[in-house]
Amino acid sequence: MNRLPDALIVVEPKREDIAVKEAQRMGVTTVALIDTDSDPDTIDLPIPGNDDSIRSIELVLAKLADALREGKASLPPEPQTPARGGRGPAPASGANPKPTATVV
Repeated sequence: MNRLPDALIVVEPKREDIAVKEAQRMGVTTVALIDTDSDPDTIDLPIPGNDDSIRSIELVLAKLADALREGKASLPPEPQTPARGGRGPAPASGANPKPTATVV
């Protein structure tokens, strides 16, 4: 990776506590499917649900992926810029980089 991701999606934050702590330390937004045994205060965007059921996990992740695809499709295309030694264009001072998401 050449930059930090915009968000981290976790299925069971109690089990993946190290990843959640690292994301918080790095300033990465955390999204998690949480059950009654998880602490929602450690997650930026908690999604209440059954994190033990594979059907529940598949449903929630499929809906998140669909929403990401739909949102990405609604964005205007980015202008093509010439490559500068393998790096993208330098960001303007004070400009916030545009968030991107990769859907697999």
